[in-house]
Amino acid sequence: MKSSRFKYEYRKSASKLHRIVGDILRSSKLFQNYQVLQEYPVCKINPNHKSGREHFDWVLLDLKCVIEVMGGQHYKVAFGCGQTGLKDIQERDERKKQAAIDAGFVYIAIKFDEIKLVTEDYIWKLYIEKFEETKPLLLNKTPKIKINYNKEKAKAFRKEQYQHKKEWLKKIKSQQEEKND
Repeated sequence: MKSSRFKYEYRKSASKLHRIVGDILRSSKLFQNYQVLQEYPVCKINPNHKSGREHFDWVLLDLKCVIEVMGGQHYKVAFGCGQTGLKDIQERDERKKQAAIDAGFVYIAIKFDEIKLVTEDYIWKLYIEKFEETKPLLLNKTPKIKINYNKEKAKAFRKEQYQHKKEWLKKIKSQQEEKND
């Protein structure tokens, strides 16, 4: 399967949450300068991953971030699936997560029950939290993929992201102060 197959379209079976996350990643100001890839093969992120059939839901190569959208079938027995099917799904999810982390990527899993929470800021918050959690692991990893970028553009973009994060933290702080008052 070509990785460009779902560059701008969704597969017919894509969940509502998958579409929401995709729309945010593609249209938000925060993520607009990043390359957003859908249904990206795990083996392209981590060449050591054995299966060429498994894909990540969303990949932001420049951020070195993988986002997986987890439906209910990832947590409970689905109709016609049985206990062994659930176990297989969870084992596959764990292999994919480990493949991403081993390649030096931040791994984010957005659960089906978080659908009402998913916004641009929510995804960014998850990224920052997961990056902080995995930073010790990521520092020991060498990048397995090459990313072409302009240094000046990257510097300007990091500055913009810093300002956005600063504004976001200020917004959160003011909301917390309003709750306390």
